[in-house]
Parts: sequence; C-alpha cells; structure tokens
Amino acid sequence: MKRWLWGATLVIGLLLLGGRVHTAQAQRSGGEIPAGALYVPGEVIVAFEEGWRSEAYRAQANALAERVGAQVVKLNRNLALLQAAEDVDVFALAEQISQMDGVAYAEPNYIRWVPEMELDTDKVVGDIQEPTGVTFRIQDARTGEVRELTLDVRDLRAMKDLRRGKRVPTYPNDPNLWSQWGWDYIEADIIWPDRAKNPAVCVIDTGVDRGHPELRGRVVRGYDFVNEDRRPDDDHGHGTHVAGTIAAKLNNKKGFAGISTAKIVPVKVLSAQGWGTAYDIAQGIYYCADRRDVKVINMSLGGSIASRTEYDALDYAINVKGKLVVAAAGNSGRAYWDRDGSNSIVPGTTDTPTSFPAGWAVPWVCKDGTLAPNAPTVADCAPGNENTLADGLISVGAAAAPRPWYATADGDRDGYLWVDSNGNGVQDIGEEHWSARCAAYFSNYGAWVEIVAPGEDILSTLPTSYNFYARYFWGSDLDGDGYESWSGTSMATPHVAAAAARAWSVFKTETNVQIANRLVNTGDALVLVSDPNMVSPWEGYWDTGYAGEMPFCWPDATYGPLYDMSNASYLNVAGAMERAGIAVAVSDAVTGLPLRNARVFAFDQATGKGKDVSVVSEDSRWTFLINLPAAPGGQNYDIKVARRGYTTGAVWVGWIKVSPGYLWSDPSLQLGVPPLGRITAVLNWANWYTDLDLYVWLPTSVPGGGAVVGPGGSGHPLDIGVGELSDFPRARWNRDGGWGDWLNLESMTIVPKPGKPDVPYYNDGPTDAYSFLVTDYGTGDLNQYAIVRIWAKGKIVGVLETNAACTGGEPWWYVGDIVLNTFIPVDQCGTGAAAPGGIWPYAETGGTGGIFGQPTDTNK
Repeated sequence: MKRWLWGATLVIGLLLLGGRVHTAQAQRSGGEIPAGALYVPGEVIVAFEEGWRSEAYRAQANALAERVGAQVVKLNRNLALLQAAEDVDVFALAEQISQMDGVAYAEPNYIRWVPEMELDTDKVVGDIQEPTGVTFRIQDARTGEVRELTLDVRDLRAMKDLRRGKRVPTYPNDPNLWSQWGWDYIEADIIWPDRAKNPAVCVIDTGVDRGHPELRGRVVRGYDFVNEDRRPDDDHGHGTHVAGTIAAKLNNKKGFAGISTAKIVPVKVLSAQGWGTAYDIAQGIYYCADRRDVKVINMSLGGSIASRTEYDALDYAINVKGKLVVAAAGNSGRAYWDRDGSNSIVPGTTDTPTSFPAGWAVPWVCKDGTLAPNAPTVADCAPGNENTLADGLISVGAAAAPRPWYATADGDRDGYLWVDSNGNGVQDIGEEHWSARCAAYFSNYGAWVEIVAPGEDILSTLPTSYNFYARYFWGSDLDGDGYESWSGTSMATPHVAAAAARAWSVFKTETNVQIANRLVNTGDALVLVSDPNMVSPWEGYWDTGYAGEMPFCWPDATYGPLYDMSNASYLNVAGAMERAGIAVAVSDAVTGLPLRNARVFAFDQATGKGKDVSVVSEDSRWTFLINLPAAPGGQNYDIKVARRGYTTGAVWVGWIKVSPGYLWSDPSLQLGVPPLGRITAVLNWANWYTDLDLYVWLPTSVPGGGAVVGPGGSGHPLDIGVGELSDFPRARWNRDGGWGDWLNLESMTIVPKPGKPDVPYYNDGPTDAYSFLVTDYGTGDLNQYAIVRIWAKGKIVGVLETNAACTGGEPWWYVGDIVLNTFIPVDQCGTGAAAPGGIWPYAETGGTGGIFGQPTDTNK
C-alpha cells in the first residue's frame, strides 16, 4: 500500500529536523527528550588516549566519573559513556573532562531523530498500484540520442531469455517489480541476473525484520546496541525498509526485487521511536568494521552536529578496515546551516553542511564539520582538523519520483517541473524538466553531495513478524502486507549501497576508494539548472525568491561553487558494473506481428563467445539482451536471429557497439524476417512516425512489358498495385508500414523460379533485373536511416543501408537490383520525371528523365 506525508509522501530520513514538540522516554535517564534535542541530558562521551588495556580503560573511566560526580553507563574500546545529573551543562562538563590526563576528547552524547510524520488522509490508501506501462530510455548507437520506449507490463512479463537451455523470464517475476520505479531508473533491470557473489552490507539503523518473506535467508546475525542483545529486531520499520531496497529476494513471485543479492547484517542503533545516540552509532560502526563479511556500510541516518565519536569510528572503518560507507545527505531541503547568523554561508566560519556523517564526503569539510577557509576550491582545514574520511564515504541525495503519480511541486500536473532559469517569472520553452531527474523537494543538496539516487515514493519492505512503531503511531502499512512506499534520502542511500555491493562483486580487487570513485564517475550527468532569483540559496524550497515550481533541478554554478553539483552524478549500477543491454525488435516481415519464438543471440565480436540469448514473445516484437559485459571504451556485439520456418540456422542481422550503463539499440536491429520458401525484400527505417513505401519494378521481358508492384501510388501506367503470388506478377507488396500501422516495416515477396529458390520467377538472364525503389512521395522522410535486406532460402543474400537515404529532398531512393541470384546495390536518389506513357517512378537527379521501362543505373 502507499501513503503520503506532508501532502506528498511519507518522508523518512534519520536527521535532525525542526518540528512540533514530541516527547519520548530517554533510554537511560528516564526523563523526557523533546523532538529535535541535540543530546541526551547529562550524558558525555569520553574518548581516552589509545594504547591501554581494557582493564586500564575501566579503571580510568570509573575514577574520572567519580571525580566529576557521574557514573559509567557503557564502556567499549577506548570510549566511555558517562551519566551525570540531567540538568548539568554537558558542554561545560565535556570541556572540563577534555582537559584531564589521558583523555583524547569529550563531547555530549548527540541524538539523531526520525523526523515526525504526518499522514495525508486525502491521498490514496489501498493496494499497490502497478503501472500499465514502463518507459525505457534507449540509447541510439547510431546517433547517440536517447529515445523513449514504452512497453506494456504484460509484454515485459512475457519476455524470455534462454539460459542453460531453458526459457526463463527476462525480468524477475515479482508481481510489484515495476511499481518500484527506482529499480529500473538506476538500470538494475540490466544487471539483475548477474550471479557473482555480493559482499555483505551492514545496515546501521533501527534493526531489520529477518522473518519478512522477502528477507528470510538474506539477513544474517547482527547486534542490537540499543537493548544490548543479539536480536536486532526492527520495532520502528525504517531499517527493514532500507534492507528491502538492498536485498529483497529476486524472482520469488512476491513483492518486488532488491537491487543486490547481498546478505544484510542488521545493526540496531536507533530505538522504536527512531532516535539514537552518537555513542551507540559509533559502536555500530566499529562492529560493522570488524566484520570480515562486510564491505559496505549503509547509514540512512544523520544529524546536524558533527560528532567526533562518530568521526573516529568512521575513520577506523574506512582507513583501517577498508569499508565503504554510504550516508544519507538528509531531508532538510537545504544545503548548509547558517550558524553564525550572517545570512550567508561563509567558509572558515561556524557554518556547516546540513547533515553528518554525509557532510564529511568531501575533503573541504573539516573534521569538526566546518568548511575549510577556501572551500570548496582548497581543502585547507587547520592542522589536526583535516578530514580523512572523504575518499571512502559517499553522500547521497534523493531524486524525485516520476510524475504524475502524484506531485508535490508539479502544480499543473503535467509530469514535468518548471525551473524559472532566466528569472523572468514566465514559464518559457525549455524550462520544464523531467521530474525523476530532478531533486526531491526534501533532499539536501550542494557541492558536498556526491551522488543522487531515487528517493521519493520508494516501495520496499516493512516488518511482518511483529507490530512496529510506524504502523501503530503513524498508520503505516495498515493492511499488513509488509510493503509500503516511503520517501527520503534514507530511501535513496540503500540504492547506492546495493550498487556498491554489485560493483564489488565484479571488481573484487578494488579498494573502497576505487569503488566509491567508480560509483560516482560512472553515473549519469545531472540536469543542472537554477533560478537566479533565490535570495538564500542554502535554504532550497524554504527560500522565497524563486518563481517556478522548484528553485532548481539540481543547482549549477549560479549560486557559487558551494552549491554547484556538476561533480555529482545520478546512480547507474550497470555503468558501475560495466554492463549494458541491447534492445532488438523482430517481426514477421509479412504480417508485422512479433516473430514469436524467434531466438536472438548476442556474440562478443572480439571473442566470438555468446553472451545472451533472448526469445521473442507473441505479445511484443521487442526483446532485450541484458547483463552484457561492456568495456568503458565500447564493446562490439554481433546479433543473430534464428526461427524455425523462417531462417536457416542463426542468421547474422547486424552488429552494435555498446558502452556501460545503458540499454542500446540501432535502427538496423528493428527488423522483419520473412517465412521460408520465397524471395522477400524487407524495408526498415528509423522513425516509426514517418512513412516510406517499397516498390519493385519487374523486368520488361515479363508479359505486358513490365510491371510496377507496390502500394499503387507511383503514377506509372504499368503500376498494378499490390500484386499477387499465385499468378502474374508473382510478386506481392505485403503490408503498409509507417502511417499504415506505425510499424516501420514494409516488405515485398517474390515467387522464385521453379527449382531455383533464390532466383526471381521472371528472371531469365543477366538483363532481367528486379529493381527495388523506396519513396516518401516528397515529404522528406527519406532523409533518415533506412535498410533493405533481401532474404532467400532463410538467409540474407543482399543488404543495403544508408544513414540518410536522400538528403536533397528527392522522393525516390533506388536501392538496387536482383539479377538471377545476385543482389547488386545501387544506392542513388532521384526525382519523378516525364516519360513516354506517364510518370516513371525514378529518374537520376540532374539526368535526362530516365529510360522508360527500367531505372537508369550509371554504375552498370
């Protein structure tokens, strides 16, 4: 089921946000803690200098606690948690303790909160609604353009691959697969069948329901640092939602599909109410760092204050243990906190990014959370205050969901978001942007955010084994099916963590730094555009200066380098894994229907090895070859097609060069294949919304001195229309493509001479040519890619392709001739011209009008 928050969607991010006062019982003190509180009253974390034994730390902690009138609540490694009176000034106490011998530092025990939720009861509540169609972004290998291809969900479910001799679904059979829009937006649909073992992902959160049907067997033993036991159950709901995005079972006929096949290590550091402390979070980080099975740590949490305790734990995980940490940028809808009250963001002051640990993802944010004096150009933090985490820490922003499922900012509900980029207050052409490539209204942003992933209206798992806080208090998942769509950078972050696990499964020897760079560098470019009228660019949607539906898609350099996100990217898991897909469309050349059961093969051109086989269904001519290795510089694949009754073995139909991260196609790979038994010329062209017609001119030796066969629009007196096969002219124009039915395919079938299956019926000698011509009737549609294949005996015996058949506006393209069993390409363009008896359908450009009865061919 789906529910919405703040008039839009249930937004979750474990961040310190403002809000109405909400009380909760403190874990240890027993007092009430207001929502938005920065620290636990009376609690101080003490870090002792390293190098002592545990007994020595215990003695030192007890002595220090007695000295300041506190007690030791917890002790682990060199960290002690002290509890003093609740009304004590914890900052002053921490400063006092920091000056004592053997103490490295002391700080308050900072709190992280889940922001308070509101449900909009006017929004849809009920079963998950699956879209009827899915739009794929197809890269055109010939032009580099991105084309959209929308397929019915039923067609996608009918797609099949051939693996180990068995037909299997091209895509997982999870019933709500296409309701999780983020899955295919990061190109997980390309890599999902990859079988390489993924490293485990540590989810530091509210716990995980290991009994959920989608997670059973995927969740291994972890630890609960809130209740101090080995059962990190999720009594809130947030951690289970995060875990589902990473590792929900694939292809199990339930729910949806996770992005990776990683095991989840649940580490509970946040309570049922969704709050936790820096001390517990740090212990969770150390725990994950020491796990040998873990390589990725997901932290869909954060706070507005930089904690030294968390920093040191992260330093250990990243720089000692080689873990990659992925952290949520936060849901404040801001870039920075103006802490010094100057009404501007100034490096070298107390101003900071809006969330930590994500803020440490760039080196110019110093250890104490402030911006280096010359940030972001120079990471000139003061000695001892340098940031050592940046290379192994990724900060994640949230992209908006596709519209018009629902809309927060999309006032006119047109599916696009308006950014007034010229600042004139008018919605001009070019100022609307595809919503799913823009920032979610709540997402933090700025030059410190490194990667963007889907974060709005994200479908995932919620606990089914027991009741949980978000259900009881917020009304989440009231139908109890264990699924719901939530929003937040918390939801974007597990997309990146799962992608990291996938990438590490392929590039096993790479370090955490290399994997981090790989994820950022292989992502898609962001749409960078901003409204220049923002008054306080660090306040995002809270600012009042912008006139459009949103202040930016993602900010460019308009507001200065601190906001410029040109170094960030949109997550692409297939790009990170150096994988690609190929889209091929195969039709029956005579009927235009999908060529059911046709097998489509992809062979690596360099090695000759087959990489994938797909099978065309009766529901769609399109079939996808996926999870293909793709070198960054491009990789060439040969495409072959086989179908009993149509081809003789597997027939080579073309080749394509693919690069990582995308589903590729080429106009040449939208083809028709004719049945065996006759000679067939098949015309395909690039743009389905244009109209081309195929004609054949028979030899003058045939009865009546020749004939023109086609749709009947040539204007020639011997044009007999579509023709027939059982009698003269023993040739037939099969179908009207283009405007006829919007399929860019036409074909012409010719009866072969008895006993000679590759020689046309009336071809008796070298002077008897069957000439093939294509016309656009002067519309200019011939100025595009087109290809004609001649099929005989189940193979292609001739082919001619052109990137722009006729660029000069000529209405006729003379493709070539069949003479006996040989195709002779001509590839010339011409205009209609006066000739004895009427208008001949072709004349050489600049020629004398052609020769009546046969096209002029100066190449013969």
